[in-house]
Amino acid sequence: MTERLAELQPLLDQPPSVSAFEQILARLDDWPAPELEAVIAHVEAALQRWPDEARCAGEQLLSEGPDGAVRVKAYAVLVRRLEFEPSHAGCEPWLIVLIARAPELRNLTILNLPCEDVEGVGAEAIASSTTLGKLKQLRLGDRIDDDGLCAIANSTAFPQLELLELRGWISDDETAEVLANSPLMTKLVALNLEDDGLSEDGYRALAESPFIPAFLVPTAASV
Repeated sequence: MTERLAELQPLLDQPPSVSAFEQILARLDDWPAPELEAVIAHVEAALQRWPDEARCAGEQLLSEGPDGAVRVKAYAVLVRRLEFEPSHAGCEPWLIVLIARAPELRNLTILNLPCEDVEGVGAEAIASSTTLGKLKQLRLGDRIDDDGLCAIANSTAFPQLELLELRGWISDDETAEVLANSPLMTKLVALNLEDDGLSEDGYRALAESPFIPAFLVPTAASV
């Protein structure tokens, strides 16, 4: 392992960048399994000085096992920012559930999933996650429904959250009430809700919220 670590070290020593981080992960891809835990610890120690934004990865964290099941690779514990290449197809709902439950992603601080297939089931899985407690930034969209919006608003899974973006569909005044009364909404920097039947009572609840920033409050004309 000493020789392989020596080959890896120049990547660890160079200035932080997403490109360099991807090269580091690529070196770990074929690392012998018995040595992998130790080398992950070594890399983690070397990357302490790196900003979370630079420790970014996406599709390369996934692998398919002999049984055909998709898994998250062990070295995903090194990743701090997770996002996928833009795609009109978005992410499959099962992938969002996998992300929400994967212990290998327990060190994420930034989760960017502004893809259209983060629907209710995906939002609910993220809201109830027991492994994403270190998140500081969470971006979700585009088709979250009432159940998903309520799940995020009621979530206690993100005690360190500093920034929240939500995009979806709202059709129930009760959902507006839940959002309006959620302290988590103080973290909002973007709120894009398409209207699917919200009444004046729903708009009023959002407008009178003590938590939703005033400049983000939707109106009947904008929702």
